[in-house]
Amino acid sequence: MTSEGLRTGRPRLEFLHGVRGLAALAIVLFHLTLNTGPESAGPIIRTLNVPLLHGYLAVPVFLVLSGFLLSMPVVTNGLTLRGGISGFMWRRSLRILPAYYAAYLLDMLFFVGMSWLFSLLGRSPGTHVQEQMTNGFRWPSVVAHLLLVQNTSVDWVSGMDAILWSIACEWQIYLLFAFALVPIWRRFGVWVTLAICTALAAALTEGYARGWCVYFLPWMIPIFGIGATGASIAYGQSPQARVMRRWPWGTIALTTGLMMVTGIALLDASVPLDTLRGRIPVPYYVTSLRVRWIYDMLAAVAAAAFIVWLTQDCERGERIGGTASRIRRLLESRWLQGLGLFSYSLYLTHGIVLVFMARATQFLWPHRLLHWAAMMIVGTLLSLTLAYVFHLCFERRFMDTATRDMFSRRIESPSDAAARAAEAHSRSSVD
Repeated sequence: MTSEGLRTGRPRLEFLHGVRGLAALAIVLFHLTLNTGPESAGPIIRTLNVPLLHGYLAVPVFLVLSGFLLSMPVVTNGLTLRGGISGFMWRRSLRILPAYYAAYLLDMLFFVGMSWLFSLLGRSPGTHVQEQMTNGFRWPSVVAHLLLVQNTSVDWVSGMDAILWSIACEWQIYLLFAFALVPIWRRFGVWVTLAICTALAAALTEGYARGWCVYFLPWMIPIFGIGATGASIAYGQSPQARVMRRWPWGTIALTTGLMMVTGIALLDASVPLDTLRGRIPVPYYVTSLRVRWIYDMLAAVAAAAFIVWLTQDCERGERIGGTASRIRRLLESRWLQGLGLFSYSLYLTHGIVLVFMARATQFLWPHRLLHWAAMMIVGTLLSLTLAYVFHLCFERRFMDTATRDMFSRRIESPSDAAARAAEAHSRSSVD
C-alpha cells in the first residue's frame, strides 16, 4: 500500500465553485450559439462565436473537477472511501439523482406541453423537436434514462434532452471509481491507476469508433483520473507528491492551454465551419472523433495544473498579491460563488430553454445579428432564472449544510475575509 493520503482534515477550496460556475455557463453559451446558425453568420457574429463555439471544452473541465473533489477526501483519509462504497454511492446518489430525475420529468412535461400547444395551433413543432419527442417517449429510451445508460445509444441520447448524456457518463465513472479505481489506487498508487484508466479508455475507443458506446466518450475516464492525480499531487504525502508540489504548476497550466488552443485553431482552420452545412454547426475538432480526445486531454491537464496551482496558493496563505491570489479572489467572488451554487441545476435545465428559444426566435432569423443577440442575452437570462428556481425547488434540499451555508449572504468571500484578517494582524503588529 502506498502512503499517499495520510494528511488529516478536508480542505475547503472555495475557488473550485467559481470554476464550476464558469464551466456551466460556458456550456450554456456553447449550446445557445449552436442555435444561432453560426455557419451562416456574418463577420461580426463569426468573430464573437469563436470562443463560444469552443465551450464544449468545459465538459473535460467538469470531469477534472469531479475527479479532484471526489479524490480529495480519499487522499486525506488514507486512500479509503468515507463510509465505504455504500456510503460513497449513497452520498453521490443524494447529490446527483433527485435533481437529475426531477429535470428529466420536467423535460417530459415540457415536451408534452409543447406538443399539445402546437397541436392546438395546428402547427408543427419542427423536425428536430418532433424527433426528440418521438424518440424520447419510447419505453427503451425512458428506461435507459432512468438507469442512466442512455449514452450507449444514439436513439436514446437523441430522445428528450440530449444534454443529459454526460450525467449518465459521469455516473458510470462514479461506479468505476468506487468499485475499481480506489482499490487499485490503494494497492498500486495513483500513476498505475491513471495508466489503467488510459488503457481502458483506449480499449473502449475502438467500441466508440464502431458505434457501440456512442456518447460514452471513453477518454473521459482518464480525464477523471487526471483530476484524481491532481488531488494526489496537491494533498498526497508520498515523497513523489511532495516533490511534484514544487513544480511550476501555473506555467504548466499556461503552456498546456496554449498547446491546446494552437492545436484546435489549426485543426478548425483545416475545415472551415461553413463547409459543415447539413451537420451539427460546431468546429471541426468537435466532430473529428478520432482526434478530439487529444484536445480534451490537453484541456484536462491544463485544468488540473490550474487547480493544483491555486491550491498551492491556498496552502501557502498568499492571500494578497500575486497572480494566483488575484485569480483566486476573482473565482471566490460572490457572483461566481453564487453561480457555482446552482451550476448543476443550470446544466440540467438549460436544454428546455434551448428548445424554447429556438422556436420563439424563428421570426428573427432573417435579422442575423438581432437573432444572435436575442438568443444569447435572453437565452442566458432565462437559463439562469430557470436554473435558480429549479435549484431552490429540487437541488438545494439535497446539498449538505456546509455547502449551502458557504453561500449565505452573511459570509463574506474567503479571500476578502483572509485579506481583512491579514490587514488587522498587520496593524496590531505595528501597534
